[in-house]
Amino acid sequence: MSDDVAPVETMPSSVVERYLSRASHDGRMVFDITFELERPIDVDRLRESWIRTMECHPRMHAQLIGKGTHQTWHVGKATPDVLFADVPFDGDTDSNAVPTPCVRRGAGAILLHSSNPEWPAIRFRFHHGACDGVGATRIVGDFLCDLHGIRHRNSSEDAANRAAKESVTSGGGPLKIPDLRNTWSTIKGRNVRFDRHVVARGSNELMKTADHEPAPRLIAADTIATDLTTDNADWLRERLRGGGIPLNDFAVAAVLRALGDASNDAGSNKTFLMVMNPVHMRHWKDRRSTANHVGFAYVRRRHDQVHDGLLDSVHQELDSVRQHGTAGELSWGIGAVEGVPGILPLIERRGWFTPTASLTCISMLRYGRRYGFDRGAMIGGSPVTRFGITAPIQARGELAITIWDIGTELGWSVRAAAKDVASRDAARQLALRLRQLSGPQSPLVA
Repeated sequence: MSDDVAPVETMPSSVVERYLSRASHDGRMVFDITFELERPIDVDRLRESWIRTMECHPRMHAQLIGKGTHQTWHVGKATPDVLFADVPFDGDTDSNAVPTPCVRRGAGAILLHSSNPEWPAIRFRFHHGACDGVGATRIVGDFLCDLHGIRHRNSSEDAANRAAKESVTSGGGPLKIPDLRNTWSTIKGRNVRFDRHVVARGSNELMKTADHEPAPRLIAADTIATDLTTDNADWLRERLRGGGIPLNDFAVAAVLRALGDASNDAGSNKTFLMVMNPVHMRHWKDRRSTANHVGFAYVRRRHDQVHDGLLDSVHQELDSVRQHGTAGELSWGIGAVEGVPGILPLIERRGWFTPTASLTCISMLRYGRRYGFDRGAMIGGSPVTRFGITAPIQARGELAITIWDIGTELGWSVRAAAKDVASRDAARQLALRLRQLSGPQSPLVA
């Protein structure tokens, strides 16, 4: 860092950062990005590149201190002991059995290297209170550039520190004063629950018809992943591109349809399938920031609304959300009440904003030359064999689903909060159904 630029020492926190850092999330507000490798790679080289990358992103090694609205980020030193770990793990390892990010102790992100010779891999773990999905992919990109000897345009420490200062009030862009009609449409009636309405009723006959090859795989003890074949992935990309439908909007519709199929016995005029969908609300000035610029869209449908015209209606709704900034309404609401003792715990207990499932779409990270992939998908000289993402789960949430498109692979993951056999089986069946809905036999895509 140049001598005339003072280091970032403290930063204010935003509404979203404070909410996502609440203890009520029970340590599950963490998301993982995993690259499985063909062979082990140099641990020292990984560690050095990661720490250099962390030094360019102050919020990743800042500690969130204080209570209520009086919480600030205190930036500490990026130390390997806190931010990097060489530990044995594989796809069946409990996420609590390996080092976990915690913004309360100055670790917004941790890079894990698997010392298990049977499962070589690296796993990026991020706390959602420190960054959002777009920010995480930027950090992973910066790390890959450093590892592969490329100076990335985001890797200037001065620029990163300035971005951190400029983004301290971010909470998903300008806070949107709620339209009470939107609030009522979100909280009226009751939501389908994964544990009660899907897991408890066992495997659905329709879901049993799904193609089981290739078999779903574990990428964490609580997360099932499934990959589309190359032909099906290309087919889906072509159809969505031709219809002008973002992958995110298709995924929301697919999750609604799959959950509707799996819980049709719960259908009624007062029961809703609800998908919470993070909406990125960055402005141009925030393009290099890794802080939270995220809002939340809540898409609800009754069981009789998840068939004809579902994809078009979901796309129109999310287009309206993005156009009018509706996703910022929840941030405004949280900011208005977070200083009142007991209000946020009451809202969480009532479950008004607890969805049937959350859906996260990641499609920014690609195996391109900009990240040093000149010889294909290789990290540190080892070919990447498989990729996976595990999404965070909010307080009282039961299901988190992710779809990703990294150019060479398109896949889904399903994370269940409960870790019993029945929940894992239901998550596996749901992953199979989502894969079926993503192929040529899908009733969603004409």
